Amino acid sequence: MSVITNYADLQSQVIVLSHRSDLAARLPLFIEIAEREIFRELSIRGVEATSTGSTSGATIAKPADMDALQRIEIEAHGA
Repeated sequence: MSVITNYADLQSQVIVLSHRSDLAARLPLFIEIAEREIFRELSIRGVEATSTGSTSGATIAKPADMDALQRIEIEAHGA
C-alpha cells in the first residue's frame, strides 16, 4: 500500500482497496461520513474550538462550522 499524502491519494487508495471503481463519484460523501464517525468516536481535543458570542433575545447563535457542543459557559452581566 502506498503512503497517503493528500486527498487524491486517499480517494485512489479507497478505490484500489475496495475494488469498486464504479463508486468513485460517491467517494467524497463516503470520506465525509467516515471522518465524522472517526471524530465522534475519538473526540480528538485538536478538533475542539472556543467561540464567544452575545445573546439575541434568549438565544445564542452557534458557529456555522460547529458539529457538536461539548461544553457551554455563560457569563451574565448587567441588569
